[in-house]
Amino acid sequence: MKVDRRPMTILEVLVAIALTSILLMALMSYYHHIEILSSKAADARSELFERSYARYRMNQALSPTVRSSSQDFVFYTDEGSSLVFVYDRGADPNPSFANQSLARLYVDDEGNLSLVVWPLPIAKSIEEIPPMQKELLLKGVESLSFEFYHPPDIDRGPVGEERPVNAGDEKPIPPTGWSAHWNRDYKTLPTVARVIVEKGGKKSVYAFSLTNADRYLIQYRR
Repeated sequence: MKVDRRPMTILEVLVAIALTSILLMALMSYYHHIEILSSKAADARSELFERSYARYRMNQALSPTVRSSSQDFVFYTDEGSSLVFVYDRGADPNPSFANQSLARLYVDDEGNLSLVVWPLPIAKSIEEIPPMQKELLLKGVESLSFEFYHPPDIDRGPVGEERPVNAGDEKPIPPTGWSAHWNRDYKTLPTVARVIVEKGGKKSVYAFSLTNADRYLIQYRR
């Protein structure tokens, strides 16, 4: 049986082209949306990794700060914008930076949260330039601040009160509770240190427990 096939009209061809164009536009829009979501997810993963790495490195430096009884003990804030301390690095490929080293946590002129380390003892001669290691922990930092917690002693003095230095005392006692600065003359470690980093208009708070602090936090559960 012979079937007559009539040719397609111009109208049918135009309709087919229009439907195909609509389908292709829908597919392109879908893949473009997927690409945008994938890019945002990659940026979020990258930012999360940077913040996690910064937390990890700061914890490695702040947790093993040396005890106040050590002759190399240093822990204080410099004008509130940087933290200077001595910590135990343990073994290091560079013997000069092994064991106890002097460190400074601050934001450099380019807006990078940086950790600078010098080996101990520091050269006392001006002509001798000590070696230095600088590590960038986080980029694009707008501001850096600190908070330190010093728990009350046994007599449970009022929180926030700084006890006066009595005659014969070797060092002043820091106020109990939270403080925005840590005096160089305290000669003791806070129990908890917070590093507050502002980046992109958002503040991130990193809290670290100083294991070698003279006082400890005790939590009671009922």
